[in-house]
Amino acid sequence: MRKILLTGLLCLVAFLVCAQVSPQAYYTFDLSNPLTPTIGTTNLTSTGTYVIGTGGEVGKYLSMNNTTSKLVTGQSVPTSTGFTVEFLWKADYDFYDNRDPVLFTFGNQNARFNYPNILFYTSSKNGTTIVNDNMTIALQGSDRASWYYYTKGWHHFVFTLNTSTGVKCIYVDGVLLSSKTISSGTINQPSSNPITFGSNTTYSKAALYVDEVAVYNQAISAGQVQSDYKNSIAGQHYTFSTATVPSAPVLATALDVTEFPLGYVLGSTTSNGCTNSALTQLKNYTPPRWGDKVSPPNFDWMGINYVGGYFQPGYSDAMAAETSAAINYEMAKYWNYYFMVQPNLNNTQYSDTTKFAGKYVAVANRNKGLKMSAISFQSQFKPSSLGFLSTVPYVQNQSLQPNYYLRTSTGSYILNGSKYYLSPAAPLDSIKNDASYFRMKMSSLKSYLTDTLDIVNENDEVLPMIDSTKLRQDPAVLARMTSLGFGNANWQLGYGYYLFSKLLIDSMHTVFSGTAYTQYRIDGQDGTNGRNFYEPAFAQRKKINSDPNFGQCSTYDLYPRWPYNWRYNISAFRGWQPMVEARNTEIANGNRYYTPFISPGYDVNEEKNIRPAQWLGLLKATALMGARSFYTAYFNEASSYMPPNPPPADPKGYAWQIAMPIYAQSATGFVMSNTNNDSLLTGDMPDDYVKNTGYSYTYYSGNNEILTVVREKLTGSLYNIATTLQRQSNQIGSSPVQDTAVITVHGKQMSLLTRRQGSVYAVDLSKDTAVVVQYDGWHEATHPERWSKSMYFEAENYGTYVSGAKDVRTTPYQPSSGSTFNFTNTTTYLTYRDSTTYSRDTLSYKFSTRTDTTLYLWVRCRSINGRTAGFAARMDNLGSWSQTNVVDTTWKWYRIGTDTMLWRVTAGDHTFKLIASSARTEIDQFLLTPDTTIVLPEGVPGTVNPCSAVVTPTISPSGTVSTCTSATLTSSSGISYLWSNSATTQAITVSTAGSYTVTVTDINGCTATSVPTTVTITTCDCVSPNTFAATNIWRYSARLDWQRLTNASYFTLKVTDTKSGAYQQKVWDGTTTGVKVGSLYPGRTYKAELTTQCGTATAGTLTIFFVTNK
Repeated sequence: MRKILLTGLLCLVAFLVCAQVSPQAYYTFDLSNPLTPTIGTTNLTSTGTYVIGTGGEVGKYLSMNNTTSKLVTGQSVPTSTGFTVEFLWKADYDFYDNRDPVLFTFGNQNARFNYPNILFYTSSKNGTTIVNDNMTIALQGSDRASWYYYTKGWHHFVFTLNTSTGVKCIYVDGVLLSSKTISSGTINQPSSNPITFGSNTTYSKAALYVDEVAVYNQAISAGQVQSDYKNSIAGQHYTFSTATVPSAPVLATALDVTEFPLGYVLGSTTSNGCTNSALTQLKNYTPPRWGDKVSPPNFDWMGINYVGGYFQPGYSDAMAAETSAAINYEMAKYWNYYFMVQPNLNNTQYSDTTKFAGKYVAVANRNKGLKMSAISFQSQFKPSSLGFLSTVPYVQNQSLQPNYYLRTSTGSYILNGSKYYLSPAAPLDSIKNDASYFRMKMSSLKSYLTDTLDIVNENDEVLPMIDSTKLRQDPAVLARMTSLGFGNANWQLGYGYYLFSKLLIDSMHTVFSGTAYTQYRIDGQDGTNGRNFYEPAFAQRKKINSDPNFGQCSTYDLYPRWPYNWRYNISAFRGWQPMVEARNTEIANGNRYYTPFISPGYDVNEEKNIRPAQWLGLLKATALMGARSFYTAYFNEASSYMPPNPPPADPKGYAWQIAMPIYAQSATGFVMSNTNNDSLLTGDMPDDYVKNTGYSYTYYSGNNEILTVVREKLTGSLYNIATTLQRQSNQIGSSPVQDTAVITVHGKQMSLLTRRQGSVYAVDLSKDTAVVVQYDGWHEATHPERWSKSMYFEAENYGTYVSGAKDVRTTPYQPSSGSTFNFTNTTTYLTYRDSTTYSRDTLSYKFSTRTDTTLYLWVRCRSINGRTAGFAARMDNLGSWSQTNVVDTTWKWYRIGTDTMLWRVTAGDHTFKLIASSARTEIDQFLLTPDTTIVLPEGVPGTVNPCSAVVTPTISPSGTVSTCTSATLTSSSGISYLWSNSATTQAITVSTAGSYTVTVTDINGCTATSVPTTVTITTCDCVSPNTFAATNIWRYSARLDWQRLTNASYFTLKVTDTKSGAYQQKVWDGTTTGVKVGSLYPGRTYKAELTTQCGTATAGTLTIFFVTNK
């Protein structure tokens, strides 16, 4: 610690002892030739195309995309005792597509991002000794020490090395981010050491903007860094002066106690001090809300005995059995889990109800309506207990005949360390003994369990992953591959492992005939698409699984554990990226849905694990990628918890992990179904930073901390979206709680609120105006024990959104035909303005309470025209309330007279019903709350004359309309219409010159007439453009340009992917001369068709083909 403080002090002392210095090279990009240095002698050169942008932080700037083999090279600057590289930087759209994009290279020195770190590599000499140092800054703090900080706007970077003192420093936006002392000496530089931006390495290329690049042959002072930063934020070039160094910002902050249970003490290493037990917490959490039906049940892999207090101080085994059985029931009854009847089938203490197995079976037998589950551990099989020779499972026995193991053509064993590999072509005779043992354990359970057993999950982890090169050394494996037609050795590995498991499955079915069977971690990250993994081929191994709802589905394990590991993976702890790779293979094998194992962390110190909100957001994205149910896991990994060993993690700290998957499942359940009526969109990000051979299933959303997944209904124009703002650290300020996600889907740009806890939307573009419905707005960013007990419901959340089922509208109104939508500050509500299409009907909302309580009702609604409107409400069969004097035309909260409407409800499931009292009523949301002190913007009931303020209708377009064919005139909305030409529709198409008016009748029976619109008819002259070309082509987009035509009414542009057949089509007005087309894929051939329309006449279609960059 003392060394770190001293090093930072040296960087700051430099301000006092160093005079201001000028660089040897300085590029501002603002000269007549932007590549010419303002100071220096050498112009920048580029191996690829680049763009000089305008309107940057300081005038013009250099823009680079991440095309392979692109370098921008500047002046060589000789150095000896130090150097400084200084520049302004901003991340471009696809900067985060690669693993470690380079910031700069300067001879043997460089800096780069390496998610989630900044790396500053230097090479110096201490005498004849080369000192190579890679300074790593983990962006897991707050402010400049957070990854999120760099996802927005321009930043001023300064990297310095003073070899005389050995001090190297990184400054960001005027202040010291970090420093380090290495051995002093001289710079280790080649004879030519130019400043370079970009990279020739695929995974290090970068998409970025740079400006104000200055290179020095010494380390500049902290004061000069501050002065240059102040210049830049003022829009000025550097003056190379000095300024007072400000106090350093706080880069490491405290955690937020609201992300932990009540009573938790920050800084403690255990959760012992939490106020409430795991069972009490679970009963106090706000219950999940389901749509039309509850989703498939989830599997408890949390070690239910430990959740109940096993090995906790002061807990006897009998107490833990009793408590864990109560939690087990709570999870099955109210949280959509299977009841865990046996967490380890090797345990057969069913007759003793003070033991875990006996207690669980007894509870199961008393609650036969629950779905039952059990866990098997083949690794713990002891066939010798049945009289067989082996004391370990036969699949792990090392004393079988030689033909059971992998061997070369000479008969030599192929070893896994010092052990033999069981061959996937091994005989099944001895392996059947494991099946006999398994049947015995299943029979033991059957003799006590009076209900059916729905599913058994096998922990597996008994068979190794084997490199295909080793498999191909065995002639028996090669012969089996040939006979089965397998070209890939991992297919034989998967098939062999399936045969071993099938023996267990068949033996189980002799006891429980209808029981489903699944295994841990059967997934698609199996070496498909050229990746170097040794797992058995998913296409064969998936046959082991028989999920009751999704059959041979994947059981991927999403175990990120730490907040900074959510995107990639550390060792065996896999995050989002490996899951994307697995999903590519799984979906290609016909598996639309999967049932992953999940865990946000299981460190005894809860402060190290992912917190509830971040985990909830990640699970929502996971669910929308096809996860329809989860195996919720928690692991107590110590070999022994017997005193004096410390106890396992206190379940009071991690009980929240039970609830988060269910909140995610219920929220996405509103937009997901099991009827295959939608498809997962492939996204516009690369699936892998080295081998981009598949789909990412994610959309770029403004920065790579925002994760967005989209599904599309097969009927088209209805999108289901899950988006979440992830983070790298649990510290306050590491990232905001919410942000704006900006995505482009099929050429439609949508801005949506994204939150740490995730946001689930349905976006409907099939109606005349866009509609956005959110299903999880009530989810909070804190620990679920701290969530509000007041229940807010959106009126449109009566069930799964179906376009056209009810008139749902979103304001401000945005035409669905548009290309840009902002849904960040909107109100979505139910309306009955179109009463001829949508009739008033009773809306039903289902919810649960875990305790008896009194609920008070508030309804947020309005009158569409100031005439009396209102609603009626009923809770179960407890009586109804009504309010029929709503007259406000702005949104207000209403209740009956001076009292809120109230019902006394008991613990359990409830149905709340709401109906509008007239077609003049529009309803936004309602609130059910036990809080009598709540204050809301309340409306005042009253009455008005319905025709006292009639609105004059309007015609669009208005004024004078000139056309060479015909014109469409559209009236503002009403109940009925009468045009001056006797037409009675809302819109008319006319081809005769003249003056047109419309008389509109509104919902109150009041009428009014518009001002006239005049139509004139001219002569048509329609021709096609004679130019149509793709002028700028990138990896994910292209620009298409054509000649402008005076008489063109509009152009229809259709762009088709010739590989998949997918296309996007849009209509552009006649003044358009070119557009940028997005959502393309690298290296694809596209067909572009441009059709010209002049009124009702078609001039023809022009067709071109283009290929996107790889």
